[in-house]
Amino acid sequence: MKKFNFRLERILQYKGQIEDQKRRALADRMDELEKEQTILLELTSKKEQYQTQYSSLFQGAINVEKLKVTRRFIDKLIREMVNQAKKVIECERKVEVAKANLLEAMRDRKKYENLRQRKYKTYEKDTIRSEQKALDEFGGHATSRRAVAMEN
Repeated sequence: MKKFNFRLERILQYKGQIEDQKRRALADRMDELEKEQTILLELTSKKEQYQTQYSSLFQGAINVEKLKVTRRFIDKLIREMVNQAKKVIECERKVEVAKANLLEAMRDRKKYENLRQRKYKTYEKDTIRSEQKALDEFGGHATSRRAVAMEN
């Protein structure tokens, strides 16, 4: 009997390629998110350092100019942290969109994979049925020949 041929094999392969692309896109978005979160953590750490330094400026002789500069820098860091937090939120949204896209691509590929499996099972049943039919015919011919031989 002829070998199994799934007519939609190319579509299945294409869907697999699309899924791989979506998987890579998700990985890129997650890398971007991690990078932005790291930047936010660094800004937070830097702000805490400068706040500690700012607090220590109140010890002993007070340098008003140094207090002003440090306070302005802390305020600048806070603004940068707010902007960075917005970037992190945007990256998280992009990750969620990429996850949804990947999930959709996986479902789409899985539909074709399931169809392929069903077609293969049908192919196997047909193969078994035709082999059994051929064996039955062969057995029938052999029985007929024996019956004819016994009559003679």
